[in-house]
Amino acid sequence: MEKGFKVRDLRKKDQYKIDDKYLNGYAKLCGIYATCVYNSLSRHAEFHSQECFPSIDLIAEQHNISRPSAIKGIKKLSEYNIVIKIKEKDNKGRQKKNIYILLDKSEWKSIRVNEVDTEAESTTEQKPSQPQNKSRVNEVDYKDNKDIKDNKVEGIQSQAIVEKIDINKFIELFKEVNPSYERLFANKTQRAAMERLFNQWGEEQLTAMIEALPKVNKMPYMPITITPYELEMNMGKIKGKVAQSKEKVAEKTNKIAFL
Repeated sequence: MEKGFKVRDLRKKDQYKIDDKYLNGYAKLCGIYATCVYNSLSRHAEFHSQECFPSIDLIAEQHNISRPSAIKGIKKLSEYNIVIKIKEKDNKGRQKKNIYILLDKSEWKSIRVNEVDTEAESTTEQKPSQPQNKSRVNEVDYKDNKDIKDNKVEGIQSQAIVEKIDINKFIELFKEVNPSYERLFANKTQRAAMERLFNQWGEEQLTAMIEALPKVNKMPYMPITITPYELEMNMGKIKGKVAQSKEKVAEKTNKIAFL
C-alpha cells in the first residue's frame, strides 16, 4: 500500500530510548514528574557510560514543571534504583554539579507483576473478570511468546543474583582505594567481575581481600588495584604477595621465639 507520509527512521542518531519496562509498570509507581525527569536524563545520557548532568532548571524547563517537581522526580527514580545521583564537589569541597547514571533494568528495584496478557494467549472464551489489585502493575508488555519466555528467564536469573549477592555492598568497600568508586555502581564490567569474585571466594574472604587493598597497593612491585575488575585480574599476584608476607612475618616470629 502506498503511503502519503513518512514514518520515523529509528536509525537516526538524533533520538534517545527508554526501556519498555519503565512504561509497562514503573511509570505508574514513579509518577508523572519522575517520567518527565527520566525522559530528560535519557535524552542527555552519554551512550556508553549512560552518565549525564543536566541541571534541575534545565529539566524543569524542558517539561514546563517546577524545580521542586523535578527534584521530586529524581528522588523517586533513585528510590526505585533506576537512576543513581552522584554529588560531585570541587577541590574545596563545594557542591559542583550532580551526575546522574541510568542503571540497567536488571538493577531496578523489583515490583510485583500481573500475568502478561498477549493476543497469542487470548481465547474466544471470556473468563470472568477479576477484581483489579492496584498495588500490582504490569512489568512487561511483549509482542510474542518468545519474548515473554526470555524475559521470565531473565527475571528469574536477575532475582536469584540479587538474593545471592548484594553487589553494591562490595563496591562500597572500594571507597578506601578509589575516590570515584560511585561510578562503579553502574558499570556492567565491574559488576560482572564482582559477581565472579563473590562466586569464587565467598563473602567473608572477598570482604577481607578488598579491605586489605590499601595495604596491598603500597607493597613494592604490586599493581595498583582500585576496581573489582582489576582485583579479579591481579588476584593471583595479590594472593602470592600476601602469602609471602605472612611467611616472612612467621619467620621473624620464629627467630624472636628462638632468641
